Amino acid sequence: MPPRKKKAKIEKEEVKQEEKNEEAVDEEDENEEDEDEVDSDADLLEAQTDEQMEFNFEAFPVEKRDKEGIQNMLTQIFLRPEIDTSSIADAVIAENPMGTVIGPADEEADDEDLETNSVFGLVTIIPLELNKQESPAFANIVQEYIMARIGKIDNKEKTKLIEDKLKQPNVGLFINERMLQFPYQVVPPTFGCFRTELPKFKRNYDTIIYIHKIRKSGDSSEEGKKKKKKQKATEASASKTEAILYDNQEDEFITTLSAGKLDYVDVPVHMDVSASSKFHSTTLNDTKYLAYRRIAVMDRKRFDAFTKQTSESA
Repeated sequence: MPPRKKKAKIEKEEVKQEEKNEEAVDEEDENEEDEDEVDSDADLLEAQTDEQMEFNFEAFPVEKRDKEGIQNMLTQIFLRPEIDTSSIADAVIAENPMGTVIGPADEEADDEDLETNSVFGLVTIIPLELNKQESPAFANIVQEYIMARIGKIDNKEKTKLIEDKLKQPNVGLFINERMLQFPYQVVPPTFGCFRTELPKFKRNYDTIIYIHKIRKSGDSSEEGKKKKKKQKATEASASKTEAILYDNQEDEFITTLSAGKLDYVDVPVHMDVSASSKFHSTTLNDTKYLAYRRIAVMDRKRFDAFTKQTSESA
């Protein structure tokens, strides 16, 4: 099999390779029809130990042999098997040669004849035709996921605003995912590749949905608890009592930029995995941060500013 076409060379970096164990995400899913696939995803989610490794990385166009790795990346975003990661992965591959995966350089690949490629990161965008009956199944599932999550927040005005934006034409789902603790040095060149090829994608997107990983620390003091009982859990009040960590540091750019428009809600997801999972929580300076997903809806101007700043960051 000939070597893959390369998009960018990335210098050797030290990576903490996540080892797998056999604990499932949720025991109640053991009897599901797709049990084997769920268990495979759960292995990734429940990684507990780190092994220091060094690789030369390269950016490659998405191809069929990336499907399993793409599904693993998607499982980090959607922690429970309610999302059909297989159909989303198929939609990502359908954009070939657009979209970028990060993998080991050819000279470090174990075997060019393997049926699956190692995927350490993914950056791409796929269409979500949420307002049409002929929408692909995964688009409807993603919409249902978003609406079910934001429907639980105590801000009906924000929920309605985002719901209306999801129904606009030319909506895209931006996917930017990589292994935990992966070196940031790979991010700017990968975003550079994405920006170069964005005009070549099959669709031109006006509204972009980006679901990304954050972790939040709330005010756990007795005084803080009393305040929460007396007031609505609005975004303004939450910002005063919660600190935020971004799993992907570039995601903080989205809220600091002034160009374009942005709306978002933060929804808890730590309850979707066991308390021992790295995707449940992390502790920093004796403070526990629980896993959330930020569901961001951007116009094209804010999205372009975000990808530009990330591609130029160090």
